[in-house]
Amino acid sequence: MVSDRVKHIFIRYAILLLRLLVLVIIIIIINIINNTV
Repeated sequence: MVSDRVKHIFIRYAILLLRLLVLVIIIIIINIINNTV
């Protein structure tokens, strides 16, 4: 069984990773738009 504490830490890291991923995707999209214009 996974303890609640470990699960809580894992969820926090997952949310942080998702935020970083979204930021990277937004930056890439902005760069593509700037390059095409």
